[in-house]
Amino acid sequence: GNKKRGLWLDYDSYDKQDYTIEGKDGYILHTTFVSTEKTRGTGKYVIICHGHTSSRNGAVKYVNCYIKLGFSCITYDARTHGENKPDKCTLGYVESEDLKHVIDDTRSRYSDLKVLGLQGESMGSSTSLHVLRFDPKIDFIVSDCCFIGTYEEVRDCYKKDRKSGSA
Repeated sequence: GNKKRGLWLDYDSYDKQDYTIEGKDGYILHTTFVSTEKTRGTGKYVIICHGHTSSRNGAVKYVNCYIKLGFSCITYDARTHGENKPDKCTLGYVESEDLKHVIDDTRSRYSDLKVLGLQGESMGSSTSLHVLRFDPKIDFIVSDCCFIGTYEEVRDCYKKDRKSGSA
């Protein structure tokens, strides 16, 4: 894994808290909050979404960078990955509904939140872009190795809004 490949970096020295979040239809998502004395109180948070066949441990390689930028990190196992129970994987579509629950939980759990970003890799990137259909008030998305395009996602949201008279 990431430890053997040298991507674990300073992860063991960070403070970690495990908890669960209820996703779509009550599906339980295993989650880890990662912070340091320097990131707590900054109001800066990032939710890191891993790729297909990985887990929240696969997201660890991004944590060090965000911690150094003053962000506390939320990593979680996507539906049917990691410690979560087996289910059908939709490569970002249903997983984005789970991510919306993670975003909502983060907003209610951390009252000092000022900046909230998403970091997604592969399926996690697709999930991060798909969640935009719920208008979750995200400050930034880092989309790494995505297999859907931002243009297509924005175009589809625009078409949907035009049909409903919102745009």
